Amino acid sequence: MKILFLIPLLIYLIGYKDAQLSLILQNFISHSSINETDSLRSSSSTLITSLSEDDALELIESKLSEESLRVSYLSLDGKDEEGNYIIRQASVATTRVMEWYHVNPNTKEITCEIIDEVCLVEPEEDISMSVDLSPEQENALQLAKELARTNIGPLYVEGITYIVLTQEENGKYIFRVYNPGTGGIDTLDWITVDLESNSATAMFNKEPYIEANE
Repeated sequence: MKILFLIPLLIYLIGYKDAQLSLILQNFISHSSINETDSLRSSSSTLITSLSEDDALELIESKLSEESLRVSYLSLDGKDEEGNYIIRQASVATTRVMEWYHVNPNTKEITCEIIDEVCLVEPEEDISMSVDLSPEQENALQLAKELARTNIGPLYVEGITYIVLTQEENGKYIFRVYNPGTGGIDTLDWITVDLESNSATAMFNKEPYIEANE
């Protein structure tokens, strides 16, 4: 009789435990579903935050110095075969291409076509760009500028073309004349100034520039 009395109680307890197990399973399934939804939302968010064309241009701009931006301009030239944005940096003075940048819109990785080994590394400064010039060096620079304006022609652009002192040798001052160009520098000429004779001579453009008749 006692065993028969316990049977209904055992059935009740087993049913109660099954109900608890069922609730636990439901909670587990519910949490798993929430985690999967959050993961999908996170993935969607990653896709949404990929770079736009303007974002890619701004990214390159943020990597360049103020001086580099002053003498050049950036423009978008479509996408490459891998879906990366192609951005051109060109000289304001000559419109010559200085660099082609490829920007991955998802990873923001940047590669260069022309000088990939030193991509987005600014060139070292010349003497006259990093230190104050002495009065003699300033006088030599003015003579070099006058010769450059006269002999180089339309490739010399006031405010854009650089004329920088590179060295002094035997009392003479040697200047490099260049515009921003392919890979960073497009040399136009080398000018040697002799203050004793108050003269300047060019390595390439030895005669005054004469515009050809149309």
